[in-house]
Amino acid sequence: MLSLLRDCCSVGNKLRLNRNAQQSAVENPLHGVLNDTRQYRERFLITKGDELCMLCADDISYINLHDNRITAFAVDGTSYPLPMSMNDLEQALDPARFFRLNRQYIANIKGIRKICFYFSSKLIVRLKGCDDENIVISKEKATLFKKWLEK
Repeated sequence: MLSLLRDCCSVGNKLRLNRNAQQSAVENPLHGVLNDTRQYRERFLITKGDELCMLCADDISYINLHDNRITAFAVDGTSYPLPMSMNDLEQALDPARFFRLNRQYIANIKGIRKICFYFSSKLIVRLKGCDDENIVISKEKATLFKKWLEK
């Protein structure tokens, strides 16, 4: 009788442990999603000559790295120097709206004018207001880019 009681307690403990493990497996990812309240940059305060200019992230068409200078190009064609690295900008901007095309470009989804197929499963992107007609997205990034566009 005592061994039967011990076996039942052992089975009860196993069931409780299993239930707790299942509950944790469901709660942990949800906990991470619900607590991901990351704030992305909405505005940039930029020094331009003897003025301070405010640039809203929504007004950025694309960001370009050229000659070790990072410049944001607004929808209206105005350019603004940014004192941040491309990696910092990539982290600071909302990934639902901005995508790092390659080492030189970050694009706002609203700034994309045209997407063309290129050899070896690469893509060429043309941006509104950008003179560069050869913005190439690598094969690896092309897959991520297409998924990003379909969201």
